[in-house]
Amino acid sequence: DADWQFPAGSVLMKTMELAGKPVETRLLMRHPNGSWAGYTYEWDSAATKATRVRGGKTKFISGQDWVYPSEGQCQQCHTAAAGFVLGPTTGQLNGNQLYPTTGRLSNQLETLSHIGLVLPAMTNPANQPMLPSPSDSAFTLEQRARAYLDTNCGNCHRPGGPTGVSMDLRYRLPLVMADLG
Repeated sequence: DADWQFPAGSVLMKTMELAGKPVETRLLMRHPNGSWAGYTYEWDSAATKATRVRGGKTKFISGQDWVYPSEGQCQQCHTAAAGFVLGPTTGQLNGNQLYPTTGRLSNQLETLSHIGLVLPAMTNPANQPMLPSPSDSAFTLEQRARAYLDTNCGNCHRPGGPTGVSMDLRYRLPLVMADLG
């Protein structure tokens, strides 16, 4: 359940969409020297070309201000305390995913292990941590809320995080130890 480690040369990508069209793509790259850096790309209105945004910017899109973070702003959340990489965690990936090109529904950890991207291979995800989906009523409201807080807030609200408060919102921590004030 520790932070995942990625080799030099790894690039993680996240694309945000509005109304089914890409607005922004963020890349997080681990450089050969081991350091991490974030890069932001803005998509044109036709969604055919993305251009790198240097220094960050704000743009009014679909009735809201959209913030494209600067390279420095990426480092505000992608910290050593959070292991630099925020999204890929065992708990978040331990669930079924529909793979559109094959139409196959499969556990993401098993799939990543099968194609050699997770070492050592995880052959029994049932023995691994799992964060419930906020919409999965098979879990209690507290479990779903805690999973949401872990995913969206626990990267900063943890020991050594950038918030300056002692609150710890990681899922694996018992609620009585979260220091909710």
